Amino acid sequence: MTMLHRSARVPLLRLIGLSGIGLQSIGSVALLFAAGVACAAPATPSARFALPAPAARYTIEPAAVDASAELRADVGRPKSLPLRYAVERQAGVVRMRPHVAAAGGEWRDLAGGMAVWRIPVHVAGAMSLDFTFSRFFLPPGAQLFVDADGETLGPYGAADNPRSRRFATPLVRGNRAQIEVLLPQAMKPFLDLELESVFAGYRDLLVAKSVANPQNGSGTCNIDTICSQGDAWRSEINAVAVLASRGSYCSGQLVNNTAGDRDPLLLTAHHCFSSTDAGDSLVVYWKYESPTCRVVGSADNGSPVPSASAIAQTGGASLLATQTNADVTLFRLHAPPPAVVNPYYVGWDRTEAAFSGGVVMHHPEADAKRISFAAGAVVIDDTDYGQDVAPGLNHWRVDHYDQGTTEPGSSGSALLDLAHHVRGVLSGGAADCETPAGDDFYGRLSSAWQGDGTRATRLSDWLDPKGGSATVLDGIGSCSAPSVSLALSPSVATIGDRITISAVATGGSGGYSYAFDVDDDGVVDSTDPTQASIPAVYSGSYQGNVSIRVTDSSGCSATASQALIVQAPAIGLASGIALPAPVTLCGSTDGSIDPGQRWRQQVVLMNYGDTASQPGYAIFAQDPGTLGQSLLTLETPAVALPALAPGATTTVALDYAIDTATTCGARFRINLLGATDATGFQPPGNAGQFGFVGVAQAAPVGVVDRVVETTCAPVTNCPAQISKLRLDPGAYYDPLRPGTGMTQITLPQGNADPLFFGLWFAGDAARLPTWYQLQAALHGNQVNSPLFQTHQTQPPTWPQKPVSIGAAQVTLVDADKFVFSWNFPGSYGGALYVPVTGVASSIRIWNNTTESGWGIYDQLAQVAGPGAPPLIASLVYLYDGNGVPRWVQGNNPSYTDGATQDVAFVRPTCPGCIWLDSKAGQRSIGTMVYDSSSGTAKISTNITFPAPIPGTWVRSQLPLNALYLSQ
Repeated sequence: MTMLHRSARVPLLRLIGLSGIGLQSIGSVALLFAAGVACAAPATPSARFALPAPAARYTIEPAAVDASAELRADVGRPKSLPLRYAVERQAGVVRMRPHVAAAGGEWRDLAGGMAVWRIPVHVAGAMSLDFTFSRFFLPPGAQLFVDADGETLGPYGAADNPRSRRFATPLVRGNRAQIEVLLPQAMKPFLDLELESVFAGYRDLLVAKSVANPQNGSGTCNIDTICSQGDAWRSEINAVAVLASRGSYCSGQLVNNTAGDRDPLLLTAHHCFSSTDAGDSLVVYWKYESPTCRVVGSADNGSPVPSASAIAQTGGASLLATQTNADVTLFRLHAPPPAVVNPYYVGWDRTEAAFSGGVVMHHPEADAKRISFAAGAVVIDDTDYGQDVAPGLNHWRVDHYDQGTTEPGSSGSALLDLAHHVRGVLSGGAADCETPAGDDFYGRLSSAWQGDGTRATRLSDWLDPKGGSATVLDGIGSCSAPSVSLALSPSVATIGDRITISAVATGGSGGYSYAFDVDDDGVVDSTDPTQASIPAVYSGSYQGNVSIRVTDSSGCSATASQALIVQAPAIGLASGIALPAPVTLCGSTDGSIDPGQRWRQQVVLMNYGDTASQPGYAIFAQDPGTLGQSLLTLETPAVALPALAPGATTTVALDYAIDTATTCGARFRINLLGATDATGFQPPGNAGQFGFVGVAQAAPVGVVDRVVETTCAPVTNCPAQISKLRLDPGAYYDPLRPGTGMTQITLPQGNADPLFFGLWFAGDAARLPTWYQLQAALHGNQVNSPLFQTHQTQPPTWPQKPVSIGAAQVTLVDADKFVFSWNFPGSYGGALYVPVTGVASSIRIWNNTTESGWGIYDQLAQVAGPGAPPLIASLVYLYDGNGVPRWVQGNNPSYTDGATQDVAFVRPTCPGCIWLDSKAGQRSIGTMVYDSSSGTAKISTNITFPAPIPGTWVRSQLPLNALYLSQ
C-alpha cells in the first residue's frame, strides 16, 4: 500500500494588474478575473514611455533548470516534505538601498520628474518565475511591476510594503521577466530593494499536476466544491486557499477566534510551513475553484482547471505558533483577505470525542478546490507512523472516504465535523483515487491547543485571546467593512517634526474606533480609540509604513497603510580616517599609558545622516565591562558639536584621566554612545549601521580601546581637570516627547563620589506601564549604571526585586539638564532631559516596606509663593487588583495634609518609541488621600480603571515609608 504524504502545489495564476475599469487594489491583493472578462493590463513603465529594452549587460541569468532531473528528484523526495514546483536560484547582488551603492539593473530619468529602474531576469529551462525580495520598501509615489511577455503583476505601491520587509511575488509564466520600478526622481534615494532569489518553475503548472503523470490534474474521483455536495458548506469553502512559499505548496484555511474580530488567522500543517521565513514569503491564492460541476470519473474531471479566476494575495504572514506532534502551524496574514473573496473564518472544536461524517475542503495536487466526505467514525490515533506516512504523533484517523479523496497538495486542509468545526489538519496517509480504501491522518487541534507549553507552540493564545477556556467556537462570516483612507502630513519629514496622521472612514455601521500603528511593529500605539487624527514625533530616522485599523460599531474592520520617511542626522566615527595617536596632557611623555596620567584623544566625527544636525553634544562613556568606573574619569563625557551638514566632519577632543590606583595591564574602553541636539538623540551611525526602521539597534562604537602599560612607570599624580556639576533633585523629562521622565536624587557619600538614584517612568511597546531604576556613583559628571526593571504582569507577590536588564548613562550637561542614554534588549537610545518645572519645590518618594515594588513620587511646587499651600503632583506606579501594572497621576492645586487628590489614568511613552500625545486617552478614575495625623504617613485610594483592561486599586490607611524627603 502506497502511503502518500499530503504535500502541495498551485497552478500558475495569471495576474491582471490593478488599473483600468473594474479593477481595484485592496492592500496587497491582486485581483484576477475570469477568462472572458475584458480588462486591460496596466501599462508598464517601459510600455508607457516607449523605452527600448535594457542593454544585455543588465540581465541577470541564474543557472538553468533541468526540469526532467528535478522531476526525477521528486520521485525519491521524502514524503514528509511539501511538494516542490520550483527550484531556488540566487539572484546575485541586486540591491537598491539607501546609503549602499546600487548594483544591478538600469536607471533612467524620465520626463515629468519621474525615474524608472529595470532589471531583466532569464532562467533557461524555467516554465515559470516568481521572486523573493529580502528587503522591500517602496517610497511614496513608487510603483513596482513584474512583466513577462505581456503578463503583468502590479503595480505594487507603498501600501504593499510588508511589515517583515520581505516580499514574494506570485508566479508569471515563462523563463523571462522584467522587474520595473517607476517613482519620482526625488524618491530615488529612498527606494530600498534587494532581490534575493528567483524561483524557477520546472513544472508547467497549468498542465503538469502529478509526479507520476505530468499530464493530469487531480484525480477523477474528486468532487468540485461547486457541486451540490458543497451546498451545505458554502461558507467554509470560502475559508480555504492554496498557500505557496519558496517553491512549495499546501492547503490552508482561515479560522475564527473567541474575540470574533476576524483576525486573519491561517491554519495549515507544520510539515508544510513552520518558519518565519516561510510566512514572510507566503502568497495565498483564493477562489481557485471550478466554475462548473464536472462528472466524477470523467476525463474532464481529471483535467486541470484554468486559474484565471483566482485571487492572489501577497504581503506574507507572521508565524504565530507551530507544533510538531499535532503537525499544526498558525499564521496571521499581514493584511486581511480582500472583500471580493467573501472570507469565512471557520469555527473549531478542541475536544477529543470521536465523531462521524468528517468533511474536508482542499486543493489536491494544488488543483482547483475539492470537497471530500469521510466514511465511518473518526477516531484518535497516536501511532507513530513515521515521517513518510503522517508526520507527528497526535492524529485523528479517517478510515477512508465515502466521496472524494485527498492527494498531494491537500496537506494542511482542515477536517471538519458535521457541526462545521475544525478538529484537525491533514498530515498524510494512503488515500487517493487509486486507493479508495486508503486512510488519512489529521493532526489534532486538541493536542496543539497547549502544544509544548509555550506561546510559540500552542494555539490557545491565538484562538482564545479572551482566555475563557472555550472548547467549541462557531465560525464567523465576512461583514460590510467600512472604507478607510490614511493621510500623512508630511510623508517625508525630518526628525523633530510633528507629523499629523489622519484617517477618514466611511460606510460600515458607523461608530468608528481607530487604532494606529506608527512604527510598523504590529502593536497598536494610539491610546484614544476616538481619535481619527493624531500627532507623532519620531525619535530617529524612520523608513517604513504607518497603518490604521478602523473598527465600526458592529466589530467590522478595515485597514489602510502609507509609507513614511523621516530623515535624521547620524553622527559617527568618520570611516577611512585613522585616529591620531593620543596626546599626553599630564605625566610622562614616553607614549605609554600609565596610572596617574591625563590623555587627550582627537576624534573625527561625521554626519552620515540624510539631514543636517543642529548644534549639540557627542556623548561618550566608559565601557563598564572593562576598567572600574572610579579608575577612569572622562573629563569631557559631553563634547560640544557644531551643526553638521550631511557628509560633513568635525574633530573633537576627548580628555580622560587614569587613576593612580589602576592596575598595570588593565584594559579600558571608551564608547561613543551617540549625539543629541534640539531634535533628539541619535545612536552612533555610519553607512553600515543604519537601522531600517525606528531607532537603530546598534551597539555603542568604541573610540578608545587600550591597555594600561603592563610594566608601569613610576606613578605620577595628574588628577582629572573637571568642573563638577550637581543637579537639583526632582523630575526631569524630554520636552520634545513628554510622557516619560525620570525623578532623581543625588546623595552625598562622604569623600567618595555621591550616589545617584533615578526612577525612570516609562512603558513597553504597547504603552503599558513599566519602570526602571538606576543606582550608581556620580563620577565626574556622569553616571554609568546597570539598568534595573520592575515590571510584574501577573498578580504580584511581595516584595518584588528589580531585575538587571541593561545599562544606562546620565551625562550632566549643566546644572539643570542632562543627557539620558540607555541600552537594553529591544531598545537603544537617549534624550535630553530638563526639569519639569522651574518653580521652587520639594520632593518626596514613598513606598510600602511590606509591598516593595510599587511606589509614589510627589512634587510640591510653591506656585502661589512661599507660605501658600503648594500644588502637589503625584506619580504613582502600582498594580491593580488583577496584578496589571499601572501609572496614575494625582494632583491638587492647594495641598494640605488629608486633602483629596484627583487621580487620572495615563499611558506612558516607551523607550525609543515614536512620541504620541501622552495626554490622549487620559481620564479621571478616582481619588487618593495622604494622612499623617497619627504620625505615620498613610495613603487611602479609591481607583477604578477603565476598559479594555479594567481593574481596581482600593486601599485604606496603608502605611507609607519615606525613601526620600527633600528640604
